[in-house]
Amino acid sequence: MYKGICLSWDTIATLAVRLDKDVGTTARLVKHLSPTVANAESSDPRVGLSLPMDTIRNIITHWGNAIVIEDCRQLFRSGQSPLAILLYTAISFKSKDPRDKIFALFGISSDAQNATFKPSYEDANDLVFLKTAIFILSTDYWFTILLHAGCGYERAISGESSALQHALPSWVPDYGSDDFLGARTTPFSPGCLKNKDERVNIDIDSRTIQLRCAVVDTIQHLYPRAKTIEYSTFLSPHPKATFTQQRQYVRNMRSDGRQFYLQARQLARDHSIQRIAQVAADQEFWELCMDSDLHFYDELTPPFPPFSLSARKIFEFFYMKDLDEIMEVLTHRVKWPLGEDITMDRALEMELFLSHRYHRCIVGKAFCVTSSGLMALVPPLSKIGDTIVHVKGGYVPLVLRKKRFQPRIAELVGTCSVSGINGVCTGVNWEDWLLV
Repeated sequence: MYKGICLSWDTIATLAVRLDKDVGTTARLVKHLSPTVANAESSDPRVGLSLPMDTIRNIITHWGNAIVIEDCRQLFRSGQSPLAILLYTAISFKSKDPRDKIFALFGISSDAQNATFKPSYEDANDLVFLKTAIFILSTDYWFTILLHAGCGYERAISGESSALQHALPSWVPDYGSDDFLGARTTPFSPGCLKNKDERVNIDIDSRTIQLRCAVVDTIQHLYPRAKTIEYSTFLSPHPKATFTQQRQYVRNMRSDGRQFYLQARQLARDHSIQRIAQVAADQEFWELCMDSDLHFYDELTPPFPPFSLSARKIFEFFYMKDLDEIMEVLTHRVKWPLGEDITMDRALEMELFLSHRYHRCIVGKAFCVTSSGLMALVPPLSKIGDTIVHVKGGYVPLVLRKKRFQPRIAELVGTCSVSGINGVCTGVNWEDWLLV
């Protein structure tokens, strides 16, 4: 109920999906709900934000939670709601007792009756997580376990370290932690996450699993992770903000994203030059930042393909320049620099889409160049010398960290994106690797 008006769940879910797809509508809604700026001359660089950041985050997070709940309802109604997919969908949800996140989903899971354990609060948290991982690894959705496991991620929300961080094997997700900042987004569709042809060998006594892997390359050059963007990526300055405040707002909002783009691109140019020319390296870096192998199911269709050269020109013009330079073009004091094929109106529409997707793809991740000059976005705690591999039956590459003096025995660091070689890999030499 809102101001005496009762809304059905279907209405809320439809609105949540619309807001998630259309960042422009979200911006207008937040602005509508915003109070006026009390002091338009404030020197606070965040002036222009209509709401405190915590309030903005709550608005956005709550709509996102509504989408997750609706996804789970649809899975339950379809009769195809395996525990693996439910946990994958609700990974960011919080609970006072981390075991509740698993046990609560047992009741609506379509395959919980096949589990080798029953919900019991007599089992310690780490044992529940281990049993859950072992069960899911025995199903067709086994690869979902590896999507949020690993020692390479950072905390997404809370500032508290998990007590189980070093107690669990690297391949077991800690469902009581939000250490998944930097994980690669993967398709939600259950059909995309299913594999009937491959299985994982599990040694319960030694708490290890065996995967068939093919080595892609090793990390040789590494740039620190892209920081979490402090300011919302799709809010406009408050209407009463002065031009100086607007300029400072834009500069602060995008400074970390600009720094990552420019310095990581330079790293790509410096260490890919033996493999490809600079022009090609710049375009390959752009496609990696847009994660050209990934299609967000909640995105509207943009005016241009986001991986194209035209899209890159639009992004680099609007995202990399200060507001003064942009205003000179928009007010026709300077000639439109992107040519006749890209109109100003379409460019403005596309820029909002591109900056939003850019942040979704890079935030929390580190950029690296491998020993053969390949570019990749890897978990933030990756290290030089870590190995990038394909997993037989998997659908995204993984980063592994070899145990010293032990060939093909490693810890899981996390998922990654590699330029040009994402997706399913076939026809290569597979080797057995043990994950501990």
